[in-house]
Amino acid sequence: MTSVDARQALDRVAASEILRDAENLRHLVLYLGEASLNGRADQLKEYTIGVEVLGRPAHYDPRVDSSARMLAARLRRKLEDYYRGEGSADTVRIGFPKGGYKLTFEEAAGAPASAPPGHSAGDAAKWRLIAVVCAAAFLAVAAYAVALKVRNAPAAASAVELTPEVEALWQPLLDGRTPVIVSFGSPLFVSVGGWNVRQSDLNDWSQVEGYPHLKDLQFAVGAPGVKPSYDYAGIGDVHGAFLVGRLLGARTSQLTLKRGSVLSWEDIQDNNLIFIGNGKNQEKLRYLLDHLEFTLGRTGVCCHKPGPGEPVDYLNGPRSSTGTTFEYGLLSFLPGSRKGRHMILLSANDTGAIWGMAEAVTNPRYAEPLVNRLRRGGAMPKAYQAVIRIGLNGGVPVALDYVVHHELPATRTALQ
Repeated sequence: MTSVDARQALDRVAASEILRDAENLRHLVLYLGEASLNGRADQLKEYTIGVEVLGRPAHYDPRVDSSARMLAARLRRKLEDYYRGEGSADTVRIGFPKGGYKLTFEEAAGAPASAPPGHSAGDAAKWRLIAVVCAAAFLAVAAYAVALKVRNAPAAASAVELTPEVEALWQPLLDGRTPVIVSFGSPLFVSVGGWNVRQSDLNDWSQVEGYPHLKDLQFAVGAPGVKPSYDYAGIGDVHGAFLVGRLLGARTSQLTLKRGSVLSWEDIQDNNLIFIGNGKNQEKLRYLLDHLEFTLGRTGVCCHKPGPGEPVDYLNGPRSSTGTTFEYGLLSFLPGSRKGRHMILLSANDTGAIWGMAEAVTNPRYAEPLVNRLRRGGAMPKAYQAVIRIGLNGGVPVALDYVVHHELPATRTALQ
């Protein structure tokens, strides 16, 4: 095995589907790979990873901020998942032993070589198989959604109760005079020859023509053209909209549900707004989140103005022995662009975590401790952001915990 083989293995992992939305992990595997191939990996420390990979300042203290250690643990698990799935046929496999930051490169005995690129009959058969699997996946998701609502919603029946704490979260939107819009994400799908295909990093129709795999897909299914489709939404986004709509529907006669793809800036100016989703699926939400102290990153929540002892990044956690994963979400309450208008943003990356964010503000079980932290013994802040840690098992939110919040200037509007 040559160094060229090892670097090709690194490139395959970095370009894999499993790391497509994990920029920090891609950066880490390439950084550690080069250090390992150049004989420098034995000198790497947690501090070095934090500064050179995560961009921490020189005074960064790994004893306080464990993000580098957590990122390395996630990479180990992702490598294992990769070689169990899409990388199972790779001829060179990358290992990441515990106890250090050195990657290993080993030839996989009997693994077949990668097929050369091109429009062969085998390629077309592969794409048709993928299309069939996608169709089966859509049917499975639909069946799962029905079962989920019946069996797994955590204390959802009690979420309609307007306790003092739930009312404190929603009071500014319940004046009865201002219309309320609930906006949820509807991600972009590419409709090709009757199949709707979703690519997680493709969220703008203007990017479709230049997407490298589009021609392959068109050839495989025999479709001359493509068109956008916004007919699907994540289970958590829809369930979150249901929880919020159920709570507010009995308390305002002017409640509207809108897909994020059709929401206009006039809607934002003239109404109270509740955003449910993430910036990938809602352009307006992405714009709003990008201007705040906490923003939603690919691997968690980023803090641009950390207080004393607060980390810069709140990184999503790896799967535990019980099968539970942890995601960080954001609750943002902002004044609208016009006097008397307000905006609530419930955002997270994972669709199950988005569901969890809706539970945090509609379910009295979670609203009470959240409001107690936000009040700090006084009145509710006029504008704020709160980070919520969501435990997920099987895509279902099973635990919610307040982490931290920042009060924002009350004079700042959502569009500033």
